Amino acid sequence: MLLSFGLILLSGVLVTRIMKHIGLPPLTGMLLAGILLGPAVLNWIDPAMLEISGSIRKIALLVILIRAGLSLRTEDLIRAGRPALLLCFVPATCEILAFLLLGPPVFGLSLLESAILGTVIAAVSPAVVVPGMVTVMKSGYGQDKAIAPMILAGASADDIFVIVLFSIFTSMAGQGGGHDGNESGESDRSSQGILQGIEQGTGGQKHDQPGDHRRPDSVKHADKENSQKDSAQDPQDNGSGNPQQHLPVKAALAGH
Repeated sequence: MLLSFGLILLSGVLVTRIMKHIGLPPLTGMLLAGILLGPAVLNWIDPAMLEISGSIRKIALLVILIRAGLSLRTEDLIRAGRPALLLCFVPATCEILAFLLLGPPVFGLSLLESAILGTVIAAVSPAVVVPGMVTVMKSGYGQDKAIAPMILAGASADDIFVIVLFSIFTSMAGQGGGHDGNESGESDRSSQGILQGIEQGTGGQKHDQPGDHRRPDSVKHADKENSQKDSAQDPQDNGSGNPQQHLPVKAALAGH
């Protein structure tokens, strides 16, 4: 796995220099290097590396978004004002609405499928936007109107907006297709478990005296043994034993 990781880093550095020399974006070379090293062509990547590729992508996205956030300043966002706010959701909303209108008649999709496809198309790639805008900010272009910070903030908020919608639409699609499968079985088992718990809780209290259900069995057993000992020590209380043992005491009390 370490060899594969080093191979990916080395190839990324090499293709970045080559793409800069040619005049193409470095991301293009990284994509080509990934295709060549992956299982589709050369298959030089360890399968264990491919299994954790999802986590690596999330870490990379986190680093990119942190870099974008550190590049923003509150003064620039305030100066951008309403355009920065509109960039957060208006472009994505227009693209999703366009797919909702064109998806069913053109592609034969349902409204839900069209909405999911619209969220996929509306997503902005931070790997493309953030490095480009950071370079523009370092170069000093558009500082008077805060163009680069406005695009950075809009792209970051646009991704959050689209990801939330994508999660909602995919969950709706999953629930719509699972009524006859595991979800109905789980809901039935849950309701049966609740009913059984109520029956056991109410039925178990009918055979106990009031307050006995709050006392442990060990305490009840100890109380029973103590009552038996008291009965054995005082036979007059339960009507057994020799009453002559108490006559001297009665005579002494009568003399006083």
